[in-house]
Amino acid sequence: MKSLFVITTMSQLMLDILLHEHNENDVTVVTPYDNVANDMFNLGISCFPIKQKTMSISEQDRMFADEMLPGVMESYGNFLGTELPVWKVLSLDRLKFWFDYGAKSNLDFIRSFEYDYLYVSLDLDSPYPWNICPEDAHYIAVKTNPIRTAEFVLYSPRFEFDEIWVDSREDEEFLKKIRMKTAVRVREKEKTRIITRRQAESQERGKAELGFTNNLPVIGVMFDKRDEWQTRLFLSMNTDKNILLFPVDTRSRELAKDVLHEYKFFIQNDENVAYMCDEVIAFRWDDRFSPRKLSTFKIIDYGRMNMASLLAPEGIKVAE
Repeated sequence: MKSLFVITTMSQLMLDILLHEHNENDVTVVTPYDNVANDMFNLGISCFPIKQKTMSISEQDRMFADEMLPGVMESYGNFLGTELPVWKVLSLDRLKFWFDYGAKSNLDFIRSFEYDYLYVSLDLDSPYPWNICPEDAHYIAVKTNPIRTAEFVLYSPRFEFDEIWVDSREDEEFLKKIRMKTAVRVREKEKTRIITRRQAESQERGKAELGFTNNLPVIGVMFDKRDEWQTRLFLSMNTDKNILLFPVDTRSRELAKDVLHEYKFFIQNDENVAYMCDEVIAFRWDDRFSPRKLSTFKIIDYGRMNMASLLAPEGIKVAE
């Protein structure tokens, strides 16, 4: 049996499945990324790097307009309760970001291989999972990025995979919750022991070390640049508390200093300090950043904008 892997993003799950298939079947990897190609070379796995074509900005914009404006997306209708066509927003924003003008020739190259199983990264930002759609091979998507996102929920009805592999029972339950029709298989990660909350005396000592001696509650806020207005709203309603702001990435850290300067808070880059907070708040569920092991953690989804009730795993507190 022959297995072809088209890898645009890598994860431990993808690597585990790849190595298992390499031991059982004839495996070939196609990837646009040199680091993945180098990893495959070191593992002794046949790999074909695919390069992106260069194109001027005007040529790219012209091709994008021909491909995406508005095209077949007219049938999507308008956003609920508005006269704003879905295709206008998606074409000018998300699809412009995703658009890969080099995909056409690469897709022809990928289709030239013979294979019985085709594995792809479940990567919404890549054109390949959407466009390969083999007729005769078993088509399998492997989780390589978080799937508990609004984008995933919105686009999942368009998937044409025969199977989706995930790395936890929680993900399996989530896919059932959103009525995913594709068959789901689980390859669970090895459990690791994580110490998440210290005893009360250690918590109080930690507060004192940070200079919080006023006996006011300490609230940790996970700051994501996408949630600026929710953060502003929360800070304006909690001026009587000590606020520790935990930026989730470098850009969020930079923005916090610029756009939230009117509020009083302390930026904390070490998320391990979150254990000493009386409460830890986020405004969306994100597999990468949410400190789910903390008993004090909860999500406040103002206006239900981030679909937290749907995306958060069972047991996570969500307020709206």
